[in-house]
Amino acid sequence: MVFRFHHVLAPISCDWPLFIIAFILLQYAFFRFISDFVKHYNKLIVIHDDSIIILNASLILKDDIEILDARKIIKIDKMSRGIISNLMWFWNIIMEQQNNDVRTFHYVPRINKFVDACNRQREHIKFSRMQTRIPIDWKEA
Repeated sequence: MVFRFHHVLAPISCDWPLFIIAFILLQYAFFRFISDFVKHYNKLIVIHDDSIIILNASLILKDDIEILDARKIIKIDKMSRGIISNLMWFWNIIMEQQNNDVRTFHYVPRINKFVDACNRQREHIKFSRMQTRIPIDWKEA
């Protein structure tokens, strides 16, 4: 008994392992995309009047809240390395604090808005400090 369709079925049987491997790789890539998407939108930096609040969260594993005192920030630098990050406007922010702590925030979009907001916050803090100082009248003392 001769199997008449062996020349047709032989190439198809070799494609199944490739299909399974490709399916698994695509599922892994999709899972990575979704997890990176969720991770990207759960990292928030909130600029408040006197502080900078950093929220790092994931769906299940991690939930961190960090509060930086805006009065202790000495210098804010922005840095971009590479052609792609420069063209896509994703920059790194380096914040230096008084106690020699350096915080780096990677891939921050719209860097100019962030730096402008931090500068406005610093001006607000300086203005509020000037208003709370009590002037001393030296003539009465």
